[in-house]
Amino acid sequence: MKLQLQAFCLLQIALCSDIGNEVEFVQGSLKENGGNLDIRKVLITNESLWLYQETYENGFIACSRTKCLYEREICIRIKMTNYSETQYNFTLAMYLNDTPVENDYFGTFANDTDPPKSLVLRDPLGGEKQVELTLRYTDELDQKCSVFAINSLDPHLTTCKVITV
Repeated sequence: MKLQLQAFCLLQIALCSDIGNEVEFVQGSLKENGGNLDIRKVLITNESLWLYQETYENGFIACSRTKCLYEREICIRIKMTNYSETQYNFTLAMYLNDTPVENDYFGTFANDTDPPKSLVLRDPLGGEKQVELTLRYTDELDQKCSVFAINSLDPHLTTCKVITV
């Protein structure tokens, strides 16, 4: 069954500070483990948060006039650089094929829930809202592994296809 969604694609990622934990995505809808999830408790840490698993392809095809190359993103992690009561700044680091790449980002904690469950990330150059990262699940004891939903806020994104099996 194909569904057309306007204005956003919903994706899931698992970020872990301890890769020794085993993470498995649940087929179907993921139930939140509590109404008072606090995204700040997960993100505000001096440890790197590693992208452990995602429900999307972490690469892209880049084409020139004569050929196309598949660019693969690996070893993806975020490292907090600064935070306040309302903002969270971090560096996104990865390897693009064999080349290390780092980009700085900033986000604002969404105030639609108390405590906040979401972080709105902005383009560091233009300041436009890019994505909303919403905490859906976290290991309740130590927040070592968490699952987030990613909602694109890009106004240029018109449709995306979600295929359910």
